[in-house]
Amino acid sequence: MTIIMNKFFIFVSINIILMLVLVSSCVSPRAVEDAKKETYRVRTQKDLLQKQYDSIAVLSSKMFNKNQELAKENKALKEDTLLLSQRFKKFAFNNGDLNKRLDETMTENERLRKENRELNNNFTQKETEIRDRAFEIKQREAELALKEKNMSYNQQQINDGKQNLAKQQQRFDNIDSLNNLKKMQLQAINSELNLNLSPYKASGLSIEQKNDKITLTFNDKLLFNTTNYQLTTNGKTALKQLENILENHPQLLINILGHTDDLPPAPKTAKTKLDLSLQKAATVAKQLSNNPRINKSTITTGGKADNEPLDNSKNALARSANRRVEIVLSIN
Repeated sequence: MTIIMNKFFIFVSINIILMLVLVSSCVSPRAVEDAKKETYRVRTQKDLLQKQYDSIAVLSSKMFNKNQELAKENKALKEDTLLLSQRFKKFAFNNGDLNKRLDETMTENERLRKENRELNNNFTQKETEIRDRAFEIKQREAELALKEKNMSYNQQQINDGKQNLAKQQQRFDNIDSLNNLKKMQLQAINSELNLNLSPYKASGLSIEQKNDKITLTFNDKLLFNTTNYQLTTNGKTALKQLENILENHPQLLINILGHTDDLPPAPKTAKTKLDLSLQKAATVAKQLSNNPRINKSTITTGGKADNEPLDNSKNALARSANRRVEIVLSIN
């Protein structure tokens, strides 16, 4: 390209010189001068173009070299693209196979997870059963240990019970002997009472022995003046006969109980039936306590009002029977 440019400028220069020669022979000096200036301008432009050309040539050379490099890179890229295309196709094939295997793996994994969950559930259930069984075994062991302890304790209790039973049997034998003795004593006292107090039975006295007690029932008409409930002469005499027997038996406990009928007490006697029953018991107790040979600490009193009637009928005869004082004797 440089050779062509040189030939071009030589050709232009020769034409200019020829023109100058031709012109100089037939033109004015002014024209010649203008031609020279034009020649100078052309040369200056030629130099500038030469410089531009040189720059373009350098740039063209660089571009050529760059183009060669780009061509090589392009070739390499094509080769790489082909290789990558081949590898992509292979990868796509492998990826499809991998996807298939992944699906199979995920399916298998899900199956294994399901089996694992079932195994975990079974394990948890078995673990719970084992814990429950172990707890039950511990409970049974504790129960057996307790039973063994209780058996040992019970055996000791049995042995102690046998000893206590033997002792109790001895006491029972002693008690039986004592009870028999008490019963014999009560029978003797009962006979003595019936013998000495028999005259008063027609006036309202009854004597009854039941189990380990003797009950003497004095009707009010035998003991009291019903207007003020003070002891009558006959009542004092009957109690005196009783005192003579009681003073010979200091082992007796004397419980005196007053009873009334269901009617309210007469005016000026007592406020209530309970008060009247207590008053009658206290009057008899006072009479017996006057005897110095009877221990006052063996005498107790109480009032029953109309709570324990002998006859529930609502007539004069039943009410008369219910108005009474009971003296209950027992051996201490």
